[in-house]
Amino acid sequence: ATDLRISSAATKSGASFNITNSLVMGSGAPVSAAGYWNATTDNDQIASLEIVHRVQSKTNDFTGVAVRMSGTRSSFTGYAAGIRYNQEEDSIALVLRKYSNSNIEFSTGTELGRVALTIPTDISAIWASQGDIIELRAIGTMIEVFIWSDIPSNNLGKAITVIDSSISSGKLGIFQSG
Repeated sequence: ATDLRISSAATKSGASFNITNSLVMGSGAPVSAAGYWNATTDNDQIASLEIVHRVQSKTNDFTGVAVRMSGTRSSFTGYAAGIRYNQEEDSIALVLRKYSNSNIEFSTGTELGRVALTIPTDISAIWASQGDIIELRAIGTMIEVFIWSDIPSNNLGKAITVIDSSISSGKLGIFQSG
């Protein structure tokens, strides 16, 4: 496996991705960003991320991985899969989205799939996953999302599968919207 080296990031002014000892952390408030591996890649792509995701103050945020990415923060194209807290519904879900020339600060893209996740009941204002692994695969026109979790009810393996041919190439990397 090759370590992901973020060499280009499309971030909101004042926000950034910081990388220290293979740990990526968004900084600035709020962070809406996409960072990609700026290397030649196949059109068939697999991106995975071990994520320690924390939801504070019950805000709408979305953190995960992306494939077939191109553009900038204000004109982003790609598939993104991640964990999303929904403030209106007080819920957590694994979500697959497609963005087509979208401003990731203001657009939620097109939702292609969603699976509800369990929120531990002993945590009211803050929920954290302790090392969940999210994987997004784009092989041909098949887009799949996997999750492996320390919470047994969230340890689903393959969770979302869709067929979509609208985005066929780009880079792979990480994604944050919130």
